[in-house]
Amino acid sequence: MALTATMASFAKDFIMEKLRTSANAAARHCSFGEDRNTYGMKWSLNGEWDNSCGVGMQLSALETVQSNLIAHIAAPVTHNTGGTIKENPAAEGDTADEYIRELAVTTRDCVSAGLLTTCMLLLLIGTTVWMMTE
Repeated sequence: MALTATMASFAKDFIMEKLRTSANAAARHCSFGEDRNTYGMKWSLNGEWDNSCGVGMQLSALETVQSNLIAHIAAPVTHNTGGTIKENPAAEGDTADEYIRELAVTTRDCVSAGLLTTCMLLLLIGTTVWMMTE
């Protein structure tokens, strides 16, 4: 949502209001658990802990609080604001067509891929049979 607020300025006020509300709820909800530094997942409980904890909850709260900092960083670069587009994806040679020709798939490539796929399937089937008989 923070990126949308930056790129679509007409929606910025609406989005930032929602982000601030969520960040405040997350901040009110951050002093639970044995270490008094544990977040839950249900921030709408007005400061009541939902007895859930984990890395996911901590990262979710961090992302929500951090998203309010979007106003302090520069917007993503576009073609009109200094971004560049390189004509040659290979960054060498004269044209992109030469680069694409270098990547042409040969019969040898197809045979190698087929053999590798067959070996992997045999290994998978063999391992499955071995595990089921043990």
